Amino acid sequence: MRRATLDPRVTFGIPIIGCPDYLTLMSERAAQSKVPVAPPYFPVSFLAYVRAHDPAAAPHTADAPRGANPFRGKRVLVLCGKEDTLVPWSASRRFVEELDVG
Repeated sequence: MRRATLDPRVTFGIPIIGCPDYLTLMSERAAQSKVPVAPPYFPVSFLAYVRAHDPAAAPHTADAPRGANPFRGKRVLVLCGKEDTLVPWSASRRFVEELDVG
């Protein structure tokens, strides 16, 4: 099965609930709880999966190699609640600011 970000039929996506950079989100939460982002709290297999499949792990910047950015040419709507404490803007900011859709 092809990932939707690589499927040319997908022209836009709207994540309703989520964070494009899950590892940043969880790292902030772990730091607040004084828990390391490491086993046993975060299994190695889980960290590897997130690093491979998180949108922030995909080449998404202007300097990404030609054809490597799965977001290029897509329309992306970003919504974030000003006072959202569950998924704060700080966890998404870097990805959104770096995102290059062309």
